[in-house]
Amino acid sequence: GGGGSGATATANLDANGRISSVTITNGGTGYTSAPTVTFTGTGLTRVSPNVGDTLIFDGRSVSSGSFASSGVSASPTDLSEETIAYLVIIANEAGSSAGRTITVTLPTGSRILTITNDLLISYSSILNDGGNTLKVGGSVVSGIFNANTTSTSSIPHSGAGRIEMTGLNTSTQSVLNASRTNNGSEYTTAPTVVVGTPWTANTAFTTGDQIFYGQINSGTNGGSLFTVVTGGTTGSTAPTTKIGGDIISGTAVLRWVGFAAKATCGITSGSLSSITITCPGSGYTSAPAITFTGGGGSGAAATAIVIPNAYFLLKAGNVQLDGNNTNYNLCFSGSTTINGLLNIQSGATLNFNTRTLVLSATASLNEAGTMNIGTGTLTDLRPSTSVEPINSENFNVYAGINQFIVNYKSKNADFMTIRLLNSNGQIAKIINTGIQTTGTVNIPTTNLPNGLYIVEVQIDKTRIIKKAIK
Repeated sequence: GGGGSGATATANLDANGRISSVTITNGGTGYTSAPTVTFTGTGLTRVSPNVGDTLIFDGRSVSSGSFASSGVSASPTDLSEETIAYLVIIANEAGSSAGRTITVTLPTGSRILTITNDLLISYSSILNDGGNTLKVGGSVVSGIFNANTTSTSSIPHSGAGRIEMTGLNTSTQSVLNASRTNNGSEYTTAPTVVVGTPWTANTAFTTGDQIFYGQINSGTNGGSLFTVVTGGTTGSTAPTTKIGGDIISGTAVLRWVGFAAKATCGITSGSLSSITITCPGSGYTSAPAITFTGGGGSGAAATAIVIPNAYFLLKAGNVQLDGNNTNYNLCFSGSTTINGLLNIQSGATLNFNTRTLVLSATASLNEAGTMNIGTGTLTDLRPSTSVEPINSENFNVYAGINQFIVNYKSKNADFMTIRLLNSNGQIAKIINTGIQTTGTVNIPTTNLPNGLYIVEVQIDKTRIIKKAIK
């Protein structure tokens, strides 16, 4: 536009990769009005203003707002070593394109991208790390599920690099579960669970309130989570921009901070019997309210329980949990599968929280830290490297009162891992301990049901298997 031609310019970036100025390289000729300036280039869409250093890859922009096929791929070339607030990969927030996928492949290298807050990847989208390391200070939230999801359809992270959780940011929280305070009565169907406060038109909100709007996928509660940065009354038109920047809604100003949590519930004999958090969300500053709508009954009530440093992946490559005396929490209500190295460093604790972690046949595990399985499940599909006869003379297991007693002899002082499995092959306890050439290790069984157990004792690459009955 502008009536002329020939003008060219180059963009200048600041330290965070944002355009800070433009340098005119050719002024062109014949312009009668200012032309429209268009920036071109491939890579992640950096959103501004006000969100600041946030990288958002939004699949809606890949094919002009609509999906031409079931998958869209991109290879960003503008990602350099830097520190950003969030990395967001989202296929589509509109329900009409639920089930579409985005594949984002980072440039091959061994760089470090530090994400001070959260790494957020939407349903069925794929992040190939290209061998780079993503250091995450807050939560890792991925696999935003709907009815079309299967346990094999989503691979949020793959590649030779790793997702490294530092545990250094505890200011953003996720919803772990919900505590029922009233089961209600006379429900004929399960009511809809609403986690948090939805955006509504012509409603007064106070600075600091957190509200959600929209749906990540069709048929689910949740959506984008906002913090009200300037209190006021919302307008009559719903926000059109779900992610990125501040949003003016009437006299209120909203700022996107993450994904909203989602939940379902079950009923028995007309009353609430269970609540399942299907997506823990991210970006909460306090526990959101939980309400119930529909179902034909009344009276059901519950409170949300939030935790920092949530780890929520359907399927992952290499994951490292840094020390820093930090607790990391599995939050996915289904199973999480690790295909690469799960490195739990000394000083780190992985809490299962009734969730399931699967180590695939290709996985490896460094247990320098602690795996707090509790009432959760660890399924270990890795092949045995070396198994001694079950009647090995070097190790014996005895059933004592509320404990199994392991007596051992070893050629050298070393490090021992003891796994206690139930008759279904599920790991009930893991004990990591340094050992001398002879000694005894006690395995508490107070909270375990009676039955047959398998005791695996592993030193280096040697694994000895024993059986014991409580």
